[in-house]
Amino acid sequence: MRILISILLLLLSGFTFATEVLINTYDKTGYVFDEDNQLIASFKAECDAVRISSVVSNVYRPLHLTVDYFPLPVSTLLILEEGQTLGANEGDICVGEKAFELLYQKYCSEKKSITVNVDFYPIEIYSDRIVIKEEITREKFQHFVQHFLPDLAVWYPITPGVYPLKSSRLKPEFALYTFPGIGGGVIPIFHNEPCSLKWNIDGIETTKSAVFFGPGEHQIDVVYDLSSNSQWQQGFRVFVPYQRVLFSSTEVSLGGVSSSNYEDYFFLDGIEPHRIFSIPCKTTLIAVNPPEVSVMKITVQDDMQPIINIQCPQKTSGLLPISIKVEDASAVEVQVYVDGEKLELTQGILDLEEGYHVVTVFAVDAFGNSSFNARKVLRIPRLLTGETEVVFHTSEELCDIGGFKFISPYVLSWSLSDSISTFHMGVMEYEISGN
Repeated sequence: MRILISILLLLLSGFTFATEVLINTYDKTGYVFDEDNQLIASFKAECDAVRISSVVSNVYRPLHLTVDYFPLPVSTLLILEEGQTLGANEGDICVGEKAFELLYQKYCSEKKSITVNVDFYPIEIYSDRIVIKEEITREKFQHFVQHFLPDLAVWYPITPGVYPLKSSRLKPEFALYTFPGIGGGVIPIFHNEPCSLKWNIDGIETTKSAVFFGPGEHQIDVVYDLSSNSQWQQGFRVFVPYQRVLFSSTEVSLGGVSSSNYEDYFFLDGIEPHRIFSIPCKTTLIAVNPPEVSVMKITVQDDMQPIINIQCPQKTSGLLPISIKVEDASAVEVQVYVDGEKLELTQGILDLEEGYHVVTVFAVDAFGNSSFNARKVLRIPRLLTGETEVVFHTSEELCDIGGFKFISPYVLSWSLSDSISTFHMGVMEYEISGN
């Protein structure tokens, strides 16, 4: 009789179906399920109560009244039959702004009955297993898990442990995407092992892994076997507007165009727009201007010749250093020749014969632009004074010549007529007569 009266009161109150709030005090997680047991929201919950099983019976709206001896709530709250309050950031149960806004809309605008269940469920659900942290009753296990895995009614573990989900399947999620004037598709996302789906798109059945469609209005239904005796179905109603698609292609010179000329386009390759025309590349741009979609393929062409710099800064009379530097926006192949003989290096020290030599460098970039440069170099012969070789120092040395002190390498020449002078360079002593 009490059950019958409760049903009659519920019908008379104007509420149809029920929305459930499920809060797990084990990890302070909360969930909102609609009347079809579909998860529509999740949140982090704050609740001091150990266990609550009740329904929302009223709404508290803050009063513009200040009472010093009795602090009143300052925000809107949902009131349960047992007197507990549910709010966004205030009350016995706090569910956050988004979840509370959803529940308030369900109760006040849609006239939905809301049940609230708070309990301790030491359960963790993964895509391939269930982990029970503490011992739990079969009733509590069933009540919690069936919200997420309705096909697990055949077995109910109650002792702590890890239980694989090989005998059951999780409902897949679906990624729906559309492009105006082009079409779109629906791709399934499986939480465990993938399996076959049965699709029906505009009355045509298929078992492909995903479905694709063109512009227009489409009805797409998919059936998924959860178990040998349980199926799950989901439908999509999709409309893709018709648009003309215009394809074009062009070539631009490296650095010759600014990205501001294409502000109405989307760059699909992930390169930053301000760099797209400063590096050699191929890219695709899309602009949507109903009823047209413009697809432009751009090739940023490198038409600049490589710049070659040859450096041969000889510092001693015995060896000739060489350094080849090539500047270009793309990859470059470099070939170096000395007196017509190819060298397999662009930087090093050459041991050449005394006299003049010709260093020639050829460079070709990835776009076929080529250039060359040549330089005539001289290997300085060894200078001898009698049987003693004159030593050339690359660092500064103090020289005392005829009573005059100089700091090399700024001493280029000197003249002491009709005399023989002695000067010191490093630890070597030389005698020089005449000029």
